Amino acid sequence: MAKHVIPQNEYTPCPEGQHRGVICDVEDLGMVETQFGDKHKFAVKIESHSAKMDDGKPYSVQVRYNRSSSPKSNFVKLRQTMAGKQLSRDQRAEYDDDELLNRRVGFVVTHNTNDTGTWANVDQIWPLDDPPEQAALPPQSPEDAPEGAEPDVPGDEPPPLDDQELPF
Repeated sequence: MAKHVIPQNEYTPCPEGQHRGVICDVEDLGMVETQFGDKHKFAVKIESHSAKMDDGKPYSVQVRYNRSSSPKSNFVKLRQTMAGKQLSRDQRAEYDDDELLNRRVGFVVTHNTNDTGTWANVDQIWPLDDPPEQAALPPQSPEDAPEGAEPDVPGDEPPPLDDQELPF
């Protein structure tokens, strides 16, 4: 019999903290065995735009969700957060990948360490509405301002409102 050397995987988890990224895939995992019995699962995969590995590739993380239309389910809560509204019973009963795919998101990663290693967990996900270019652009110089636009000048902030001008 031939012997084969199997290289060990050098898993490096996404760094802890707040990140920006895009939902790049929503995979239907089908029935998955869990400690609570077989559950139908989805995996939502996020590619980080704010954290890169040593080779320059973006980190990716995934969150698994039970396929459920219950208003208390984490999958419905994610869908409602991304939609910015409560979903009706009928809306919760159907899911279209377009609700999540290619959506820009912010997310928080925490680490969990056990006897098998350190793992990245996504604790929060929220939608980002800013275009990707804005997040990466440096402050605008007066020469680069669009024609007719007022450039941002440091120290040119409006004076603070006094208590009489506050709307509440």
